[in-house]
Amino acid sequence: MKAKSKKAKKTKKEKRAFDMSQHRQRHVAVQIYYAGDKYCGFASQGGVEDVETVEKHVALALEKTKLFGGDGVKLTSSHGYSRCGRTDKGVSALGQVIALPLRSSFPLSLNAEDLPKFPGDTVQLGGNEVKEMDYCAVLNRVLPPEIRALGWSPVTDRFSARFSASSRTYRYFFMRRDLNIDAMRQAAQHFVGDHDFRNFCKMDLANVSNFRRLISSFDLYPQAQEEAPAQGQRGLGELRRCQRQEVWYFQIHGQAFLWHQVRCMVAVLFLVGRGLESPEVVARLLDISDVDGKPQYTMAPERPLVLHDCGFERLRLHFSPYNLWRLTADLEEQWEETTLLAARMRNALSFLYAVQVRRQDIAETLASLPTSSKDHRNKKRRISEANAGEAPIEDGGAHAVPCAGDGTLSWSEALEMLGGVDQAPGSSSKSYVPLLDRQRAKSMQEQLETMADAKQERRERHDAMNEGQGTRRE
Repeated sequence: MKAKSKKAKKTKKEKRAFDMSQHRQRHVAVQIYYAGDKYCGFASQGGVEDVETVEKHVALALEKTKLFGGDGVKLTSSHGYSRCGRTDKGVSALGQVIALPLRSSFPLSLNAEDLPKFPGDTVQLGGNEVKEMDYCAVLNRVLPPEIRALGWSPVTDRFSARFSASSRTYRYFFMRRDLNIDAMRQAAQHFVGDHDFRNFCKMDLANVSNFRRLISSFDLYPQAQEEAPAQGQRGLGELRRCQRQEVWYFQIHGQAFLWHQVRCMVAVLFLVGRGLESPEVVARLLDISDVDGKPQYTMAPERPLVLHDCGFERLRLHFSPYNLWRLTADLEEQWEETTLLAARMRNALSFLYAVQVRRQDIAETLASLPTSSKDHRNKKRRISEANAGEAPIEDGGAHAVPCAGDGTLSWSEALEMLGGVDQAPGSSSKSYVPLLDRQRAKSMQEQLETMADAKQERRERHDAMNEGQGTRRE
């Protein structure tokens, strides 16, 4: 047994280092899709190996498939690598684009001008038709299911996924609830144009000195979904509840974005939609001579944000039908799973809305709630409605919602009397402080004056190299 074991060790082939110099490489652009929920952003974090990023898994896939570099070669600009966007932890992407040199299926002996200009085209070599390898299919075999290569195209060596991009489009999804869509749309139009967005980002003065960005368009759209029941079919309460459960999204189109810019803009729009701020507050915050210091406010959550598209002039990506077929099947399966989960939750909500509760109990609950002096009259009116069997007035009209008899009403109707889910026990009851009255961060000049010497030197080097252009993106 020992002799056999030694013989096996002798005959075992030693792993040879892969020599990329023996293969042709082509500079290509690849579009990447990823669900960012479980990742700490797209970009690798300074050589920290144990941090899960999308780029880390892209690098591992490239290493396994021997498509890029060789032993010790990293995804850096010095090795021809570039990325279009640098998304944060939890942010997803549909249109992320990277560019890098990849191993080609064509031999070194083939002249560069004879390489096919379109990925699907073939070249006659030795009597055989040779086609470039399907980079997306190769990568997708080893990438995690949350990360997929969508399409690719050959590009020139001068192409940069970052600097050649002419535009970037983000989408931010949200539930409509009781948000004032018209007010948010009005406020969003103040963002359109060339503005200084230092009050709508996280200022990274060690890397960025120019906070002006161009927003081409900023609008709100409803996500395609089933049509809500007509008013005459299910009543005003049901119609309003369906409207509250609608999914909408912001779509923001611009050249480039600052760190956390999209989430900061959306956060302020939500305050406008809730009626806590006027649409004009956006114009005030964009006026640096008026507000030179970002008011303290919480950014919008990261998970609903998607880098939807990266625009390039004269870049035509190739999408393989086979690859799209596989990806569509995967996404359909994931969509079905999450949709069924949502349907289960919606079924539970429908059950709760239909539960019958006593009017007397609703009146007692209303009476026990703490109320400010200015809301005292409204609280008294709602208690009277609950006791008298009157339904709440919908949208300022006089149309009463039908309710059950024998001193009860549905929980859906009772919830309206209680103020909705936003007023549920445990919700924050702090009085709202307007944005312009809040404590503000130091101005840009004040922060520059207090920067450490090392950071100041780094910023000066950055300005000299990039001529005042920002580097961080949402």
